[in-house]
Amino acid sequence: MFKFTVFLIFMIFISPSISEDLSGFVECESTYTFPIKITHFAYEPELIVANRSLKLEMGGISTVTIEKGAEFVNMVYRDDILTKIHAQDFCKIWVEPSGGHCPVEPGKFYFEWNLLASSIPQIDPINTNITEFPRITIVNPSGYILACIEGSVVRVYP
Repeated sequence: MFKFTVFLIFMIFISPSISEDLSGFVECESTYTFPIKITHFAYEPELIVANRSLKLEMGGISTVTIEKGAEFVNMVYRDDILTKIHAQDFCKIWVEPSGGHCPVEPGKFYFEWNLLASSIPQIDPINTNITEFPRITIVNPSGYILACIEGSVVRVYP
């Protein structure tokens, strides 16, 4: 009975690590603390297929207001070479489709985004799988980085 009780207490108080909640992504290394802590980032399907649907989820805690005009910036690296930069209006692609509006007040947040995993024919290969390293940031209109996560994904180019 003692072993069962210890096991039960262990299971109740154990929580998944943030890296598990981030689908393998981690907060970017920095000399300062980002005012937005992304604690949940997920994508589906697990293998991202070019020119197919992709669902993204992001949640976390913000200590600052996310202002109208904030940008979602995704910088994609292959073999340590920056190959793509996607900069889009954070409110239009994350907040509004999730039923919210900007400005987003400080506190907990959760947003979803459904998109097409686009391909750039001039630089993307065909008939191969490639590991890419996205660095994802949320940047306020004045250029201050509010959040940053990075990780690796396998991308399929049919």
